[in-house]
Amino acid sequence: MNSFRVALRNQPNSLLLLGTALATVLLIGLGLSFTIFVSSVTDAKLYSKPMCFSAECVTRLTDAIQPALKTAKATLDVGVAIATIGGIVVAPPASE
Repeated sequence: MNSFRVALRNQPNSLLLLGTALATVLLIGLGLSFTIFVSSVTDAKLYSKPMCFSAECVTRLTDAIQPALKTAKATLDVGVAIATIGGIVVAPPASE
């Protein structure tokens, strides 16, 4: 753990800011997605229905939790965008 702290202190501030921003966006977005998922499951009382794996059952399940899936996808899209743009900004210039 001590070597991790030393390695973390030796990183540029911009990299730490990028990691913090990315972690914050992912935690908030995925937490919100999980909350929506739990709310959807309880509102539709999916927990009391028998478990089945037919195409119709899977379609009904995905329709019921669609808002949670869309929120998770949007969160991951934003996370990828932050990581990509941040990686470009943080990357050191190429030496010739």
